[in-house]
Amino acid sequence: MISGRKKSIVGEYKQFLKISSILHPKHGPFHPRKPDTIISRMIRGMLPRDKPSGKAALSRLRVYIGVPKDVKPLGKTQLEKTKIRKSSALYTSVGELGRYVGWN
Repeated sequence: MISGRKKSIVGEYKQFLKISSILHPKHGPFHPRKPDTIISRMIRGMLPRDKPSGKAALSRLRVYIGVPKDVKPLGKTQLEKTKIRKSSALYTSVGELGRYVGWN
């Protein structure tokens, strides 16, 4: 979940997607549109990739769309501190963001 109004979040991400090469867009930069790659890119930006601990943490990171088969039998765990207490209109899921910017 991303906090903020849907209109502003989608607008900011679409502005981010407009950044491309002056010469030719095929030369990049390439921006993620799938929810799992959006999340992994966000986490990558938070890690100290120059340090060995950051590189190791990034190599251990696994992001999935849905629930993997090997984790399904364990069941769900709900933490009290992670529940949304305010109106859900102020939150946008990463899947919704992906659909607005061209995934699926």
